[in-house]
Amino acid sequence: SDGLVLEIHSSGNCLKMSLLERSSTFPSLKSINEVHVDFTYLDKLIEGINYLLNQQENDFFINENNIRELKKLGHLLFDHLLSKNIKQKLKQQGPIELTLNVDERLSILPWEILYTGDDFLCLKFNLGRSITTYRDLDSQRLRQLSLPLKMLIIADPTGDLELSYKEGLKIKDFL
Repeated sequence: SDGLVLEIHSSGNCLKMSLLERSSTFPSLKSINEVHVDFTYLDKLIEGINYLLNQQENDFFINENNIRELKKLGHLLFDHLLSKNIKQKLKQQGPIELTLNVDERLSILPWEILYTGDDFLCLKFNLGRSITTYRDLDSQRLRQLSLPLKMLIIADPTGDLELSYKEGLKIKDFL
């Protein structure tokens, strides 16, 4: 498999979701799971997560107590947001690419912090996001790219990530 795509879209207080293998062909049939969600409860969980992440100690490390609390809140999010079927599949899945396709309303959720009971989604999977919008995307607002590309590459801001630094150099040389 080339990876998985987890599609989640909101409709009122209901989330409709499917987990598909990434493929070059569009599936002729897909199963949709529904979960009813309390967005007030979600806001409280996210507030707790933000509080913990902002309590980091020196050198950008989160202390062990806060990591334990982050795991608890991440697991509560995992249980509240996903259907039983999808939770089971994600728990059983080995390391693979996982793309989250969510609508704008759900894009603010800290999906990376969902905790399966074994690991955070951002550590278990090569995680990416795709946002679905209901707004008309005006092509006039998209900037035109021209060569040479100009970009800022931050690969090793603290000077202690040798492999990250080398990867940054490779990207620079590629451009």
